[in-house]
Amino acid sequence: MGEIVVESGIPRARLIAYFAEAASNREENCFRGDGWQVQVDAEQVVYMGALAITRTKLRISGANSGRILADYRLRFLSAGG
Repeated sequence: MGEIVVESGIPRARLIAYFAEAASNREENCFRGDGWQVQVDAEQVVYMGALAITRTKLRISGANSGRILADYRLRFLSAGG
């Protein structure tokens, strides 16, 4: 499977804590587990008119990238509000 790019609105510190716990190996902002790798990029602010939205880009790759992506989505699932 190729690289999956996810733009996340989850605070970067929470993403790093999550992937650090899930990974078996970490090098700076790159986390590796069983058949997957996630690169957590720096936060960027995107403006939509006067609204500022902080985004963090995740680059997910590896044979088991679909599994870590599903785990990530489940962990940070919210119903808004």
